[in-house]
Amino acid sequence: MLPSRSPLRRFKNSLSDLTFFKDKIDELLQDKELTADQINVLQNVRARADDYSLSELAEQLKKYDAKSPETGNEITDPFPFNLMFSTQIGPTGKFKG
Repeated sequence: MLPSRSPLRRFKNSLSDLTFFKDKIDELLQDKELTADQINVLQNVRARADDYSLSELAEQLKKYDAKSPETGNEITDPFPFNLMFSTQIGPTGKFKG
């Protein structure tokens, strides 16, 4: 179960932001020049990624310079987006599912 502060619990579009963010942290962890303390910090940041609020996640995306892997563009700040669309059911389609 996700914590109540989790962006994933409230906003499904945050999944892509979190995926880009975690990929960026994984990329940074590949650097052979990192000290043990730097590796520790990055691993802790990655482990906490699901717990960040939208503003905290936006801050972390900027801090670690996460970019879209397809275009190289900056990732916009996470925002609320509801993927639950209404569905009509029944022979007339007048009832909401």
